Amino acid sequence: MSGSRTKLRPTLLAIKRGEVATPDVMALARELTPKLEGARQASPLPKHADVARAERVLRAIRAEAARRHVERVPGPWGAEAPPPPEAHYDE
Repeated sequence: MSGSRTKLRPTLLAIKRGEVATPDVMALARELTPKLEGARQASPLPKHADVARAERVLRAIRAEAARRHVERVPGPWGAEAPPPPEAHYDE
């Protein structure tokens, strides 16, 4: 982790726990906005996620996990997989 991220982590965790007053959170947000915007503009990541690609990958993973389970392939997704949880229905 870089130095600035390491220094900011305890503050962010305190905010998450509700230990920082709202005015202080807003002041920090105003301070960080230009830095975050600069990082966003310099980022090599695409502007928008490729949702269709992510969907294809997730479907392929699910299909492979199901195949391993049905075929009882050795390993944690096949023969050694834990039993599925029991279904419960609210009436």
